[in-house]
Amino acid sequence: MTTIAQWDKVDQTFEVQGVWDTIYTEDQLMPWLEFEGDVGGTSYDFERESVNPTATEVSDEGELVDGDIEFAEKNESLKTVYVQNYLNLKKQKTARKQDPLVVLKKKMSKSYGRKLADLVINGDSAVNALQFDGLEKKCRVETRMMAMQDGDLDGPGDSETELTVARLREMIDAVEPGLPDALIMNKTMRRKLTNLMTAAGSGISLPSIEMFGRRVKLFDDIPIVENDYISNAEQYADSGTWGSSTATTIYAVKFGMDKGGYTLLHNGGFFDVEFQDLGIRKNRNERVWRLIGYPGSAVYEPKSIAALGGIDSAA
Repeated sequence: MTTIAQWDKVDQTFEVQGVWDTIYTEDQLMPWLEFEGDVGGTSYDFERESVNPTATEVSDEGELVDGDIEFAEKNESLKTVYVQNYLNLKKQKTARKQDPLVVLKKKMSKSYGRKLADLVINGDSAVNALQFDGLEKKCRVETRMMAMQDGDLDGPGDSETELTVARLREMIDAVEPGLPDALIMNKTMRRKLTNLMTAAGSGISLPSIEMFGRRVKLFDDIPIVENDYISNAEQYADSGTWGSSTATTIYAVKFGMDKGGYTLLHNGGFFDVEFQDLGIRKNRNERVWRLIGYPGSAVYEPKSIAALGGIDSAA
């Protein structure tokens, strides 16, 4: 199991390390992601435990009863995520300072990192078959989304309600076992949560610690990860909810296969995004470059994730 922070420890070129350094620093969520490379071909089959055998007590003369164990077969596919751009060869040849190709590759890496951060939240293969599933889709499909208007894990609800600390804690408790690795929310929700914690002169504040080279705030000892791709006007892809809103969602997530959590899939020893030199265009003085990789996603245990949806995001 590998995080982005560990990519530069493997046998990579300086260029590939530079790509991952850029992706790593582009979004607060990126350093938290964990990757699983045990994917053969373009799809990934795994078994998810659905019924666990029950442990119980018995007397010395008592009869022992068999338990049941059942698994559900799951399948996830790898998708193709890329960014492609061209470089004018005259500009490259006449540049006096920084090589334009270096600038181009850095900008393409930044774009790739932003796209991954977006898909990890909003990817939905049912809406767009070219995307892997993000946390919003996984929480809805696995019935791991609680509505602000009720405490059931049955979806975001049909009306928007103001955030409360009590309901947030209730959603966090839906993650088992133990605490989630992180709470993921946008800046609006982080600001609202801060205001709630300091309301009415309570003197309570959100402490912070140093993680991945950033100051990260904590709520009930759980790191808060800000993500700019969580909308303040979410439209959940569910016929039982509203078509438009001023609502948003907070996610509580464990990461990585070892914890049964949300995991990015790839093929090979590590997630090998690569630059491809597509050559010079026939009728233009330009060379075309492509940055491409093949990610997917999986959740190994549904209880490793939860979400609180239908939160009123209005100021």
